Amino acid sequence: MSILYEEMRVPSSDGIHTLAGRVYRPEGRVRGLFHVVHGMTEHIARYDPLFRRMAEDGYLCFGYDHLGHGATARDAGELGYIADRDGWRRLAQDVAVFADAAERRYAALWAEEECPPYFLMGHSMGSFLTRTYLIRYPGTVKAAVIMGTGWQPQAAITGGLALANAIAAVSGRHRAGDYTPDPAVPGRSRRVAHCGQTGIQRLQ
Repeated sequence: MSILYEEMRVPSSDGIHTLAGRVYRPEGRVRGLFHVVHGMTEHIARYDPLFRRMAEDGYLCFGYDHLGHGATARDAGELGYIADRDGWRRLAQDVAVFADAAERRYAALWAEEECPPYFLMGHSMGSFLTRTYLIRYPGTVKAAVIMGTGWQPQAAITGGLALANAIAAVSGRHRAGDYTPDPAVPGRSRRVAHCGQTGIQRLQ
């Protein structure tokens, strides 16, 4: 089945940014809506092969770059920075904002039929956003794929927030950090690189 690729821009819930997204739609009947919520330091273009495969199977596929990520960031200085306040709320709300916009824009594809089922997939940070979405918008998702997720004890969260706030107080909230822990190699850190157009560029 051939597919059609389109770019889609939707105003963010923060009232400042425009979410830069992409849509892959099948030429035939739409079996379902497949929405991907990407992780921290990546961008939605990384999911192009998955989107194309799912669209070939009849799914209307879409996703967007989060605040502080990819093409949604207005310049390199915004990469990694989400908001001055209520960042998580904005990120979670944007999931609903973009999904609603996509459903309205492509509603003609299913004409008078009932809207196809909505499937939501979140990876890493996107998995936590997906979990937040499921709590805030119960009953709107047919099924969810939650991958690369996890859990941290409250002590670790409290300590991490305290450390982040201390660094921000010294360096400023908009300054990108030089290093981030590498979870794959204990005791080693990786330098954070520019969030480029391929996954390989995001971390050295």
